[in-house]
Amino acid sequence: MMKTALTIGMFRIGFVALMMPASCTVFAAGSQLGTVFYSPSERAAIVAARSGTDAKMGEATTYYAVSGFVKREGDKSVAWINGHPVAEKPQEEGAPPISVSRDGVLIDGKPAKVGETLDATSGERSSALPPDAVTVIK
Repeated sequence: MMKTALTIGMFRIGFVALMMPASCTVFAAGSQLGTVFYSPSERAAIVAARSGTDAKMGEATTYYAVSGFVKREGDKSVAWINGHPVAEKPQEEGAPPISVSRDGVLIDGKPAKVGETLDATSGERSSALPPDAVTVIK
């Protein structure tokens, strides 16, 4: 039994001795990786993107494509319009006024659902799905 423990101990010492040069190489290569964590400005940009406060709608448009929304309490709802997160409150400059409900989004007072494109001037909605693509069985 003593001989087995001694053999295992010698094996561990030999293994560690063999791995030391490899670990030194890893540390030397690791110095080229750069910063692993985000800088304060990068972190602030990530937080702002998650909260929807940095959404820029860009050019003025009358067509709004709704790709999703999250309904939250306390006016913290967010809708994804034209690929950008738009917060319900506060209204952002360049973004249309929105109101999020459990059934969809009101854009400039006109209803739109996920997957639809709304023409704000005429109020006409078009769906990404072809007619009769979805069948409801009751």
